[in-house]
Amino acid sequence: MRITVVGAGLAGAVAARLLVDAGHQVEVFESRENVGGNCFDEWDRGVLVQRFGPHCFHTDKAEVWEFVNRFATFRDPNFCVVANTQLGVIPIPFNDVSAERVGELSPEEIRDLLFVDYSEKHWGIPWAEIPSSITGRVPKRREGRDCRYHLDRWQGIPTEGFTRMFETMLEGIPVHLGCGEDDWRGAKADHVVFTGSLDDYFRRALGTLEYRSLEFEYATEAKREHFQINECNRVNPWTRAVDHSHWLDQDVEWTVIGREYPCEWDGKNVRMYPKPFGGNPERFRRYWEAAKAEQDVTFVGRLATYKYLDMDDVVAQVMLRLGEGKYPMIDKE
Repeated sequence: MRITVVGAGLAGAVAARLLVDAGHQVEVFESRENVGGNCFDEWDRGVLVQRFGPHCFHTDKAEVWEFVNRFATFRDPNFCVVANTQLGVIPIPFNDVSAERVGELSPEEIRDLLFVDYSEKHWGIPWAEIPSSITGRVPKRREGRDCRYHLDRWQGIPTEGFTRMFETMLEGIPVHLGCGEDDWRGAKADHVVFTGSLDDYFRRALGTLEYRSLEFEYATEAKREHFQINECNRVNPWTRAVDHSHWLDQDVEWTVIGREYPCEWDGKNVRMYPKPFGGNPERFRRYWEAAKAEQDVTFVGRLATYKYLDMDDVVAQVMLRLGEGKYPMIDKE
């Protein structure tokens, strides 16, 4: 079967690999000049820099971990994230170490200290207007002294970077970079796997789905003790700063610090976070009903399903919808 895959990010690359392994002819169309989507990384000033925010692969799903390990060797980063708050710098999620530094806090006090200011900057709306689907993801009080941000069984950063992992995953598969929005429509195919924003597939006939985006600022600075500092305050306009030398545990004096400034997606910058509030849920529902009526098209990935998904959930979703895997993270509908 001839299959067109639209997008060479995580969902598209995984889909393309699985389909080729199953004996299909696959052709990939990507609008950017690189594979890897928002996981794209490159060397800059001697440091491996992730260009679209920090990504660490973490999972408890054995099948997913086995799959990605076909294409990269991973190092366990044991990353710890700290928050710059009005009470000082503390580990997050809030745990016994955090309590030792600022005192034991109630769930409401933890929320106010760590998440209200940060979330309001990130989403651009007051905390009270942020839906529970987002606020419900706020980490609860964690017992113990383990300061790692993720506690999944398997965690890792590709030792040669995510971009190289995607290139290996797509090896032997025709990939067209720098494509126009509709270039893929001219390809002869028996089936399409679409990983772009769902409204783009329908040429925004039902309106535009909204997203939040980020502006990135990079600077050469002295290496920091902490991999990531979240700005849980109203003093600094950025939400977090990342020391990129920590990805591969580089022993350097000077590093690249990346700061993230939340902003609206304006059609020119990168779609980063689906906005599940305002008119977007109803708009997406109508698009999804139209998508289910499409013949010979599979919609997968964060943009196509308009959901915030961790990387392992994306891989699991693709496996599920292409008839592989055993992790029903998302309904097949």
